[in-house]
Amino acid sequence: MKKSDIIEKYAEDNLGLVRLSELEKLGISKQYCIEHLKKNGYTRLARGLYLHKEGGFDDLYEFQSRYKLPFSHYTALYLDGLTEQEPFGIYVTAKKGYHTESLRGSNVKIKRVTKALYDVGLCEYVTPMGFTVTGYDTERSLCDILCIRNVESSVKSYAFKNYLNRVNRDIAKLQAYAKLLHCEKPLHDLLEILL
Repeated sequence: MKKSDIIEKYAEDNLGLVRLSELEKLGISKQYCIEHLKKNGYTRLARGLYLHKEGGFDDLYEFQSRYKLPFSHYTALYLDGLTEQEPFGIYVTAKKGYHTESLRGSNVKIKRVTKALYDVGLCEYVTPMGFTVTGYDTERSLCDILCIRNVESSVKSYAFKNYLNRVNRDIAKLQAYAKLLHCEKPLHDLLEILL
């Protein structure tokens, strides 16, 4: 198979999104890739990330490709199907000390946590466009929104009601996360109302 065919097949399999590092793993030089992508109408989205003119754009995948931060709070709940609408802005979590200067002025909300809490509940989601991204699992995300004071009660209520109707809910895990994240009382109060 020719190099150009390999690139186009890779792009087709990834909805038009091309990552240079992945093509290099397939044995194609960076220089050849860039020349091919420019010549064939691809747009540079970020360093090493290109999109075909007919490809579907996935802002969540593109964001995570740039910043490597897991989605949390409303964004994770959206990916998990526990919110009524797509959140305004992107919610992520970073370790304390993570440099966020490049995100200033954007519609990104960042929660900072200790290194000990950063990996708790990490999982993978599939975006509406079909890309795999990293975020926090359902129970962690539910606890995260409990920790925010200015969340509308209707948003919490909707997410928790839908969660409690799921067959695969894990109340023990939810309570363990609540203890770890110091939101046991709000969780207890909300569950008392909903159960």
